[in-house]
Amino acid sequence: KKLTGMEERKVEISLNGSNGISLPIQITQSSKVVELTDIDYLKEFYKNANGANWTKKWNFNAPLKTDAVNWPGVTVVNGRVKEIVFFTPNNIVGDITPLCHLSELVTLKFKHQKLTGIPEEIGMLEKLNTLWIIECAAKGSVPKSLADCKQLKALNLSNHPTATPAGFANSFTGNLADLLKNEALQSIKIYLNAFTGNIPVLPLDAEGKPTVWKDLRELYIYNNPLSGGIPVGYGYLFNHGATGNISNCGLTGKVPDDLKRTSFYQRHRTSLFLKGNSLEE
Repeated sequence: KKLTGMEERKVEISLNGSNGISLPIQITQSSKVVELTDIDYLKEFYKNANGANWTKKWNFNAPLKTDAVNWPGVTVVNGRVKEIVFFTPNNIVGDITPLCHLSELVTLKFKHQKLTGIPEEIGMLEKLNTLWIIECAAKGSVPKSLADCKQLKALNLSNHPTATPAGFANSFTGNLADLLKNEALQSIKIYLNAFTGNIPVLPLDAEGKPTVWKDLRELYIYNNPLSGGIPVGYGYLFNHGATGNISNCGLTGKVPDDLKRTSFYQRHRTSLFLKGNSLEE
């Protein structure tokens, strides 16, 4: 946590005399605490994420700046960490919680590392725009606090359908509808995981246009054990530049007319929509 100034703690004790009289004494302890900086949180992450065995290590004796030699994977702007990207194996193993205290962080991308999952603290990243945890052996539920990342536009928690290295497959769970709270999402790639629930119903305006996920361009949710059908509203998105794949999700019910009318559906109905589902046209 971040602390500044003086922190004070008071303790009251009682001294019992031989004459049976009890005398209360209050002890006050003060200590000066210092606000933690970005480099402190990077150091904590490095220490707890197998940093000593990373392929490309961070040099904490070097100034914190964009520097591929001393600070690989880190982008710094005006002294603050803006991006952390590790897309090639670097032997990172552990928990990303310390990185959730980097209040200016915009982009967080990992691939082919071994991470424990997404911590509840992720909601502290109010400026987070992009979160990718791809093929990182991560598991567990996506925390509801992700909804606090109001600027999140790109979420990728996927596995490759054929080429994920052994031992690196993600296994994320959660209710798909919870992601609707991230209203600004433009790209959702969570395929080959264990998400459940229905494809969320999009709130629509008077003209039938979605008011949430209104700029969605990618919806790749295939190979998750979902339920229910496809709500009205997604046809508008697929008719205005969105692409996606919702095959092998166990969906039921009728394909809504607004989706059937799109050229994207007509081109890909068998492979991306009807395959592995029980949808009726």
